Amino acid sequence: TKKNLYRIAILLVAIGSMAFLYWFGFHKNFDEKCVPRNADAIAMVDLKKTRNHFVFSYLKNPSEWGTTPTKKKTALSDFGIKTPDYLAFFHIENQPIAQWFVSLKIKNEAAFEKAIINSHFSKTKLNSHFIGYYSNCLGIYIIKFSNQILVSNIAEKQKQIAIKTAEDLFLKNHFLDAKKTEKIIA
Repeated sequence: TKKNLYRIAILLVAIGSMAFLYWFGFHKNFDEKCVPRNADAIAMVDLKKTRNHFVFSYLKNPSEWGTTPTKKKTALSDFGIKTPDYLAFFHIENQPIAQWFVSLKIKNEAAFEKAIINSHFSKTKLNSHFIGYYSNCLGIYIIKFSNQILVSNIAEKQKQIAIKTAEDLFLKNHFLDAKKTEKIIA
């Protein structure tokens, strides 16, 4: 009957909505190919959990709905970079404690190149595989391989450390054991 079809349609919409909310809000993927084997420290940031915290906080406080932020916020997507569920900052053994790296993927090549130009990075072809970008004022060194980048706060004169790390990650596939990484996340 018509009443039963209506109930079935409502049930299907409810199930579809729940699946969408789960996938968008709670299901997380970790790229186990983003931390090299010789990393001795890892700092994991759960970006999806952080985003959900702010979304639910905003929903619980309707008084904030009409306000506009005074400070312009930037996101990784503004720079053409895919926002991962987990951001894994890692430190390489036998390096100064202040040197950290993070591996990311480029989603929009044109937006990435535009952001690099606007941020005044100098571009250098390192070898047949890598392109290097360095910002003197930011103190950031980026190595690009295909659609992947390795970002570090390393000085340009020490770029060989970053190049070796990029080779381990992108060419030699020397990754940290996935089981160890899962224990870190859990």
